[in-house]
Amino acid sequence: MIMSLAQKWVSSLFGAFYFMGSFLAALMMLAVLAIVLRRAMGLAGIYTGRQQHDLGKLCFGFTVFWAYLMWSQFLVIWYGNLPEETYFMFYRLYGAWRPIGIAVFLLVFLIPFIGLLGESPRRLLRR
Repeated sequence: MIMSLAQKWVSSLFGAFYFMGSFLAALMMLAVLAIVLRRAMGLAGIYTGRQQHDLGKLCFGFTVFWAYLMWSQFLVIWYGNLPEETYFMFYRLYGAWRPIGIAVFLLVFLIPFIGLLGESPRRLLRR
């Protein structure tokens, strides 16, 4: 249904990309809620640094996989240079969509990638 908004655009990878983006958003929301609600719900003995580290690794892995799917989509469209595929990316890289495209890249890939790259941010528990 989302691809029907751009009627001329075709993509065989968009379904997987959209699904993984939604799954990644839900996983990141779970991680944020686990950190925020840990003390409020009295889960300090259950949700420890080990569980947070595992959840951080899972979020990092799916962030990299989401970026891989986006890069795969972009590479096929760029290399193929077919008009029915290139206009979708062209509109998202230039013009009015450019700030949104940059924000998505920064907020969905670059900031989580850098933030979860080390071990200490995944283990840090706020008291």
